[in-house]
Amino acid sequence: MIRIPRCLVFILFLPLFFEVNLVIADTRFQTLSVAYLQDTNEDLSINHFSDKSFTPIPNQNSLNIDYKTAWYKLTINNNSSQKTQLYLHHKLAYLSQQINIYELIANKETITHRYDLLNSHTADNMSGSTLVYPFIIQANQTKTLYIKNKAFVHQLIDFEIYSKKNSIQALINKNYYSNIIISFLVALALYNAMLFFYNRRKEFLIYALYLLNASIGLFYLYGTIFHNFKLYGVQVYWLNLSAITVSLLLALFIQTVFETGKSFKKIHQSLSFVILIATIDLAIAIFIDLPLAIELVGLIFISSFLTICYLAVHLYHKNHPLIKIFITAYSFYIAGIIITLLSLMGYIPFNSFTFHASGLGILIEALLFSYLLNFRMQFLENKIQKLINDKNNLDYQANHDHLTNTLNRRAFISQAEAAFSLAIRHKEPLAIIMIDLDLFKNVNDEFGHHTGDKVLSIFSETIQSIIRTEDIFGRIGGEEFCLVFPRQTKEKAYLVSEKIRQLIANKVIHSKKRNFKQTISIGLSILTDKDKTLFDLQKRADQALYKAKKAGRNQLMFK
Repeated sequence: MIRIPRCLVFILFLPLFFEVNLVIADTRFQTLSVAYLQDTNEDLSINHFSDKSFTPIPNQNSLNIDYKTAWYKLTINNNSSQKTQLYLHHKLAYLSQQINIYELIANKETITHRYDLLNSHTADNMSGSTLVYPFIIQANQTKTLYIKNKAFVHQLIDFEIYSKKNSIQALINKNYYSNIIISFLVALALYNAMLFFYNRRKEFLIYALYLLNASIGLFYLYGTIFHNFKLYGVQVYWLNLSAITVSLLLALFIQTVFETGKSFKKIHQSLSFVILIATIDLAIAIFIDLPLAIELVGLIFISSFLTICYLAVHLYHKNHPLIKIFITAYSFYIAGIIITLLSLMGYIPFNSFTFHASGLGILIEALLFSYLLNFRMQFLENKIQKLINDKNNLDYQANHDHLTNTLNRRAFISQAEAAFSLAIRHKEPLAIIMIDLDLFKNVNDEFGHHTGDKVLSIFSETIQSIIRTEDIFGRIGGEEFCLVFPRQTKEKAYLVSEKIRQLIANKVIHSKKRNFKQTISIGLSILTDKDKTLFDLQKRADQALYKAKKAGRNQLMFK
């Protein structure tokens, strides 16, 4: 089950507020009506409209993609009894190539204003990304404005009429929602860039570049580059390269996160193909023609979409741990892009929500991708920890006796020899004891091997409960054990050994036949200057053990 991060709750409901205008247009004393006429041949002039029929449309609207040039007729009725200074705002003027405004005056003469949006000096005549046109309307009069709009791709309009005070306020609040979305994306990009410098995992760097690329695209689409930085001219439209690189970076991100090169060869090759055609289109934009490259973006987008759909279906059937989060994130992205495209092409109503839907979809995708990366890091850490635990478990099993959980003969000899060498080097005391369970064969014969195993477990647990961490305890034979005491004198080793003997002797073993006690025999020896190897020391302890058994067992002997 996928948990949506809490921070998304606000984002998911953000569209509900998109229709609330921060500044209300002035409609108390005047009304605005808008109509349009397509200029198919781009040769109509202001003098040709006496017999032309305009089609009424909302003041916030988009036309079909085929409408390269269109005329808009704005009719403003002044219902007040006084002359009024008003301001026309064309909020999406920055998405046009050229705009001509014609103001009809009483004697049918016209005043013409021309705005060339590809000219860098256009910023002097614009209020950020908004074209503001002031005009005066007489009391109880009607004013008609004609606007010839030559678009780059889509005919987009958002006309409002304001008083001077509200005009200023509208410009201040311009791009309010856009700035929220872009700020979130830039902040996430910087955060993931810092994570990359911290952990050096390239998926965080690719993701940071992906978010920055999306921010650049929205900078242009929402007019932030024009409104906040007042930059105009041909060079600004190079920001459209972000539409090409978005698929390239997304493909790289997917390859890295899902490690397609290791496990999913066909998917990896398909993503590499998307990267290749995006790179070729990028080269076309840089070295041949930018508009041509932008027209080819649709091909890249469709290739990317089909590849990601194939990946989603394939990995979903394989129950990949990350795929559900990825599908959810990408679905928000696609939904937002489709809503915005349909509104730009005039198939669904154009408004604040549909215009910002792509940015909102990208933002939700970005938050979910951040969650995906966090989930992946946890998954990898758990996987690594499991491998470490499995290795430790294998190492433990390789070095320990499975029944008594003591060191096996090989591991004991290795650690005991290291302790012996350390004691020789630093001239420290070292003690060793050999332990044998008395008449243990009789226990197996009388009570069975199950009880014999129980005796061995109780014996090893008792010793392990009282020895030190640095003491080395191992099973070197069937019922024979050895214990090394580093930095322990004869007297202290003797006391510990005697304590062990007494504890074992007093343990009552419960069995189905009857209860009984198990005794042990112990041989003790300490390191001397004559000892050259561990075997020399161990041999004396073994001889002491033999003496203890010969003396009647349940004894502690020293040699």
